Amino acid sequence: CSTTELLWHPKLNQNPRKRNEEANEPAYAGASKNQAVNTTKNTINTVTWDRLISTFYTSGGPTTRERTFREFKQKRWRLIKQRPLHQTDSTDLLELLNLGGTQTNIYLAALQSLAVDTGILPHPILPKRLFPKRTKIPSVRSR
Repeated sequence: CSTTELLWHPKLNQNPRKRNEEANEPAYAGASKNQAVNTTKNTINTVTWDRLISTFYTSGGPTTRERTFREFKQKRWRLIKQRPLHQTDSTDLLELLNLGGTQTNIYLAALQSLAVDTGILPHPILPKRLFPKRTKIPSVRSR
């Protein structure tokens, strides 16, 4: 087996433009690209923060789920729970961050990342640099 055979792969030797076109094809057969875009827009319009939170609950073990349930049960999350993601702006998120603490900061950043990673949001609503800085609590040994 020569090194040329090891490095050769059909996908690697294709025309790069053709590879990109395949990646941009609609997810289901028989759909046009416009239909795929419209489906994405409809998804953005109907997804609420509450639905995203429900998706977020499914990750982690039992103690993690319990901890996230306690956080999202707080009254401050009512500000955005029923609001569709596309209607939320940075002032809503900043207001939520001002009402909460470090835990709220962490979970809101995770929710926003989940929405962007799954393609529900095209970009973050609140950039990372606008999130409050997390302060570290000194350990018992250093006191």
